[in-house]
Amino acid sequence: MKVIAIKCQAELDLLPESFDEFTVVLIKSTERINISQNRKNSYIEVRENSRVNVYGDGRVVALEESQIRAWGNSRIEAYEDSQVEFWGD
Repeated sequence: MKVIAIKCQAELDLLPESFDEFTVVLIKSTERINISQNRKNSYIEVRENSRVNVYGDGRVVALEESQIRAWGNSRIEAYEDSQVEFWGD
């Protein structure tokens, strides 16, 4: 399993739509990150008080007091005092 650490929106936007090897995209950011797609063969994990907005078919695991806002068909798992707001489906 491969892990890619992301600290800003620009780094996330540079990732491919699909990974050859199963990959965890680990977000540790003080800025709000927007996630609008689920990249194939991966999932996104949000840690350490990071904040993300999830749109469309995004899929996120939130840990360590992270904050998530989700719209559309997003799927969220939240642990360890994380906060989640949902809209739509």
